[in-house]
Amino acid sequence: MVHFILFFVLTLLFASSNYFKTISSIILYLILISLYIYGIELGQKYLASGRSYEFMDMVADMAGTFAALAIYIFHKILTNKSL
Repeated sequence: MVHFILFFVLTLLFASSNYFKTISSIILYLILISLYIYGIELGQKYLASGRSYEFMDMVADMAGTFAALAIYIFHKILTNKSL
């Protein structure tokens, strides 16, 4: 649950800064955040003692990201504002 909330808030912060002006900026964000999430898990597996690689952590991170993006896009559609 913590992973979901952290990445949900992170994505909403990016959205509130008007970073998502185009569809391509959203796609770029998704690519970069996916690499970041994967990198965190690899770092936990190989660099952090007492930590391990957890696939479900990555799923929760991405779920939070997609949920925030869905809310952001839905809000833009309802208010008739372009991305």
